[in-house]
Amino acid sequence: MKSVRFLKTYRMYQVDEIAGFSDAEANALIAAKVAVDATPLLVRAAAALGLKRQNETAANAMAGEK
Repeated sequence: MKSVRFLKTYRMYQVDEIAGFSDAEANALIAAKVAVDATPLLVRAAAALGLKRQNETAANAMAGEK
């Protein structure tokens, strides 16, 4: 699963919307220059909100951290 941000209108999606697709479909949208990978954007947004990535949170929980 990969999140993309649309650069052009595509089906029901408008410019700047973010949606998730299978890796194959997301890669096809990126290759067609209809969308870009939204992962870096989502990671920065989560960091700005003080959130951790899910795998980091799980690793910390297993280590006994809060």
